[in-house]
Amino acid sequence: MASVAQKKLDKKLRLLKSAYALFESRGVNMTAVEDVVKAAGVAKGTFYLYFKDKHDLVDQMMIAQSRSVLHEILGELQQKRETEALSPADRLIFVFDRIFAHLLQHQKLVPLICTNLSACCRANCESEDEATREDMKQLLDPFLEAGLNEIDAKIHLFLLSDMLGGLCCEALLGEAPYELERIRPCVVSIITKSVTPGKEG
Repeated sequence: MASVAQKKLDKKLRLLKSAYALFESRGVNMTAVEDVVKAAGVAKGTFYLYFKDKHDLVDQMMIAQSRSVLHEILGELQQKRETEALSPADRLIFVFDRIFAHLLQHQKLVPLICTNLSACCRANCESEDEATREDMKQLLDPFLEAGLNEIDAKIHLFLLSDMLGGLCCEALLGEAPYELERIRPCVVSIITKSVTPGKEG
């Protein structure tokens, strides 16, 4: 029989998953808290046990979703590394390419993702969750291998996520002067320089 803690976690996860599905299909502005609790099959009062308000729900949903997507991508990377020798730059480029492929499949959420990239990166770096910490270590390793200390590695990762993520999101939305495929070679160059030993990122 599920414990009380497990039941609480299950309800929170249902709310997060329901919010993600509704935000993607209807958009954030057209989705009310009432819609989320109805889709999740919980009472409205239960919602406020886990979230202060709709803004808090959006923030927590984006962090949870970023962790899920990142975990899946890094699992693919691990499999790839079992058959191929990948440089630190190759590994980061693989991750960024997979993230952008995910964005292409979920374009309705791109505006929401754009405004939450920094918060997601910071929350994941500071997470106490063991699986997330392992995932972030795998992301930081290329910078550490290039000779950066842990703090500088986190700064580089944060800046790359914010700068490149924001730019590529704008390209997907048609708000940047260049399309994503036109930007990608420059993204690859920036990533490569950031993890080249002896070079400033």
